[in-house]
Amino acid sequence: MTAELFYWSLFALAVGVGMWGAVKQHGHTSIEDGGTLSLSSSSLADSAVTTAKLADSSVTGAKTLLPLFQCRLEYSSVTVLTLNRFGGSWLFINGLNYQIPSSAPTINVSGASASQLNYIYAYISGGAVTLEKSTTAYATDSTYGHLIKSGDATRTLVGLAYTTGSTQWADSEAQRFTRSYYNDPGITTKSYFTTTRSTNSTGYVELHSEIRNEFVVWAGETVHLAASGMRRVNSNSVVTDISMGIDSANAEDTWNSAYDASGATDGYMPVGMTLLKSGLGEGYHYATLIGKVNYGAAQLQMHGGSQGLRNVLAGYTRRR
Repeated sequence: MTAELFYWSLFALAVGVGMWGAVKQHGHTSIEDGGTLSLSSSSLADSAVTTAKLADSSVTGAKTLLPLFQCRLEYSSVTVLTLNRFGGSWLFINGLNYQIPSSAPTINVSGASASQLNYIYAYISGGAVTLEKSTTAYATDSTYGHLIKSGDATRTLVGLAYTTGSTQWADSEAQRFTRSYYNDPGITTKSYFTTTRSTNSTGYVELHSEIRNEFVVWAGETVHLAASGMRRVNSNSVVTDISMGIDSANAEDTWNSAYDASGATDGYMPVGMTLLKSGLGEGYHYATLIGKVNYGAAQLQMHGGSQGLRNVLAGYTRRR
């Protein structure tokens, strides 16, 4: 060892000993930051401790003093959503980390209205993590910076869910209506034509509602959409135009067009489009396929049926 390295080692050791002495208090090792954060090492292995206080040195029974959000809101059935553990078991609520029980808290759809956006919040009742649904939007907590129910810091946001027209929870390829705020894996959507769908409209119309991808988004998300399949016409010199609509039959900035001079009704022309859609408001939306022809006697026919031989609309989004 060189002399220079030896002296640097002595210096580092001295600094370390000094820091150790500064934080050694009452037989417990603690970590402090401006006197606001304290952690008792003797309590870290205590499995009976289920809460941890942030910015309160009087609380020593702590697993951790950092806010934790180790959960994921998930669909369980048409009547029940569940807050499952994910990557741990702790959830920060009103200044404390509470342990989510292995049995997992749930929220029932009972009491909700049809076609309603519900925010799902976690709160403590009788010492246990409990869920509630509310139409009240969230806000940023002024003390800790996490998302809470607006006007009520005892409620921590964990997700959102939209009810169907028959007042049920949903999470299928065609209806992605359940989203977790924490540890959200993103959503994929897909719908298709079950049979041939046609139009002779000279203005854009929705080709059929069964192709809709229905979903809910968090504010700021970008939705990725793609369409593929085949179409044909029924007469000569037909121009067919296909696009995508978001929440209406108004065309988005994507387009697929074809001209058939011969009117070969036994032949098909390909459909292929993509769309990146941002700026959607938080909550419910749908994407659909729209189409039109260049004159009223013509007919656009979009193929449907079995997998691999039908028009499909699919999507993906994930909160960053």
